[in-house]
Amino acid sequence: MIQFKNNRGQALILALVVFAVVGVLSTSLLTITSHQARMELRQVDGTILFYGAEAGIEEAKYRVKNVVGWLESKVGLAEHDIGETKVTVTVTGPVDDFYTVTSTACWSNSNLTRTVSIKAKSPESSQISPYMLFINNGFLDIGPRTEIWGKVHSNKNVKISGPEVAPGDIDVIFDNKVTTANNLVLYNGASLSNITFSDSGYQEDVAPIPMPEVSDLDYLKTIASPDGYYPNTISVEILNNQVSINGEAWLDFPTNKVIFCDKDINIKGTLNGQLTVASMQTINITDNLKYANPTDTNLNTLDILGLIADKDIQIHKDAPDILEINAAMTARTGKVWCKQGPGKDTLTIKGSVCSHQFSDFASPSGRIYNKIKLHFDNNLLIKSPPYYTLFKTESFKDWRDEGE
Repeated sequence: MIQFKNNRGQALILALVVFAVVGVLSTSLLTITSHQARMELRQVDGTILFYGAEAGIEEAKYRVKNVVGWLESKVGLAEHDIGETKVTVTVTGPVDDFYTVTSTACWSNSNLTRTVSIKAKSPESSQISPYMLFINNGFLDIGPRTEIWGKVHSNKNVKISGPEVAPGDIDVIFDNKVTTANNLVLYNGASLSNITFSDSGYQEDVAPIPMPEVSDLDYLKTIASPDGYYPNTISVEILNNQVSINGEAWLDFPTNKVIFCDKDINIKGTLNGQLTVASMQTINITDNLKYANPTDTNLNTLDILGLIADKDIQIHKDAPDILEINAAMTARTGKVWCKQGPGKDTLTIKGSVCSHQFSDFASPSGRIYNKIKLHFDNNLLIKSPPYYTLFKTESFKDWRDEGE
């Protein structure tokens, strides 16, 4: 006789085991899928954050190139929106003259971040002449009643001429060091007793110093075009941040703040801003040439004027009896000098004078001003007139993806 066993209990157990295995597999697959999705989402988020951080670096580069002193101020960029991300840029350093710029991007509702960094160095220009008086290929002749506040150098002799002046009057005063590639020469009755030197004194037989470089005139001509270039002789009058050319209507400064002329330039006025005036011939200073805000120390608002002549820069014989000139002046192949005229009172220059040839506005033979006061403008050491000096581009190196 055949007997049938009851297998329903076994089937139930088997079904439960199968369901458990399927459940475990399903849960595992769901976990793997969810993790993969999160990984892909994190990768997408990371990519977006990377581009946000990189955009912050590009913003920083723009400021390095276009905002004077941005790196040195180390203010960075506060958190701001770039696309869907929030970006913060910091500046640290410098180390070996390079600052580290770090850009970090994040989400507003997540701790996920991405950081990119780069090392940066501000744009440089060749240094403007640090001398109040620099004479390249001629001797420097200085007469009585002359005060010079700033460094003095001649690649030939420095000649100090007499005769001595009346008791109590000003002889020759040097506020800073005097150097000469040859000798200090006393002439026509001058003696050390009527010369006041600074604590730095004077030094003879120093190595000749190359004439400080200024921008190539052909380059300046390109920079000045089209709204600052003039082919023929012009008269320039400056009034604050505007100029009048040949007595015509007042105009804003040219786009690049450079006026260039193929011929002579006559110039006068009061400057509020920054401007370079260059001539392929001669620049004639016909009247006062002053700064509107001579005591301003703000780097971005300093009054700075540069005069560059391929030949001479000369003070016109009909200039005022009391004349003030605020400018950095360079005569590339000629000299800075006064045209002969009737005796006048006082000439004051705040700026710098760089002359290729013998400069005689301070000499007893060539001077038409009874008193000469020359003051180096220390602002020139921190900011040059526009395109006045040879320009070197900014530097960037060592870009790094710092990761999350």
